[in-house]
Amino acid sequence: MFKNSKLLTVLFALSLAASLFIFGAIGYYVYELRGLAKDGHWISKQVDRVEKRFLRHLDEEDQRFARNVFAERRPALRAAFIELRDARHDVGIAMRAEQPDAAQLTAAIDKSQHAADMVNKSVHGVLRDLAQGLSPEARAKIGQHLRDRHPLDHHDDDDHYEDHHDDDHD
Repeated sequence: MFKNSKLLTVLFALSLAASLFIFGAIGYYVYELRGLAKDGHWISKQVDRVEKRFLRHLDEEDQRFARNVFAERRPALRAAFIELRDARHDVGIAMRAEQPDAAQLTAAIDKSQHAADMVNKSVHGVLRDLAQGLSPEARAKIGQHLRDRHPLDHHDDDDHYEDHHDDDHD
């Protein structure tokens, strides 16, 4: 009986230690994520993560060029994402109001739309700069990635789509 109670005590202590470790880790990561969301560093980390995933598909020369483009464009990207985060926060405040103020809500939504446009402009600026200096093979990889990533934004037969689409404007 004494051996079993000692074993149960050890198992209980191990279980308690594991539980405390898990809850501590969860608490730490929640605390870190809240801090990142407040100060905007998550935006820089996200841009860095996208850059790293992007660069791993390029050869050494294209990587050097792309790093320079990202370095040059990073401040504008970061500013655009921060503006979008702040604008969406303002929309949330306006939407949660007991009695919504139409002018405040319209201004917040307009600010959010402008911020989204700035994000798009910044991202497209990166793509434009990359397209002008990357090798044809790298551009083809980017084009295929964009096509694969956004399957609803393209047509299976792009040539047919362009011919048909041009007819709509005549």
